[in-house]
Amino acid sequence: AAILARTGDAERGKQVYWSVQRMNCHTCHQIDGKGQNVGPDLSDVGKKRGREFVLESILEPSKVIDPAYLNY
Repeated sequence: AAILARTGDAERGKQVYWSVQRMNCHTCHQIDGKGQNVGPDLSDVGKKRGREFVLESILEPSKVIDPAYLNY
């Protein structure tokens, strides 16, 4: 709840997504055509899903898997 109460910073999020080595989100996901196409495209995830879902997916990335990507 404390994290969700904070104001987001899209530019900082972009920097973390592409540069934090231990996260490696881009090895499976694309944003604006950059990254890999192994998992769902995250370009519009903020428009399609709520903040709670996005946070949960960052903290527990395998908790909910889109059925189209179950084989990976």
